[in-house]
Amino acid sequence: MPDRDLHEQRLKKLLAQDPEINHAQLEEFRMQLDQSLESWEEKAKKTRRRILIALAVYLPALIACQFLAAQWHDAAPNDAVAMVRGLVYWPFVISGLAAALAGIWLGALYIFKYVPRLQRARFDVQTSMLLELQEQVRQLREHADQRDK
Repeated sequence: MPDRDLHEQRLKKLLAQDPEINHAQLEEFRMQLDQSLESWEEKAKKTRRRILIALAVYLPALIACQFLAAQWHDAAPNDAVAMVRGLVYWPFVISGLAAALAGIWLGALYIFKYVPRLQRARFDVQTSMLLELQEQVRQLREHADQRDK
């Protein structure tokens, strides 16, 4: 039993060291968290939109490359036509590869940067809301105790 009393005294001493946080500070902190959450959500939304744009460029370029590769070689085996075919074909190849690389890079950026930060920001907002709720409950208890006296 003495160990438990000693532990409780240490705990009370540690808790007494922390300054008490008032309601205004909690509201200010939560507003900052809400703003950072909105900022990260907006950035994540822009990144998702860019991923979809890259996909929208990649798929038509891939289809055009497949169509051109399958149809043109048999239709015109002439060397001069092959050069014209290359002038038409390579922009589709380059744009498709660039869109694929951009999509992969943006996908990795979204998964490894935005998803963890969004989860952390949401957790922080939830935690601050719980702290505010606890503070309100404590104030209501104090108010009720004062009424009862």
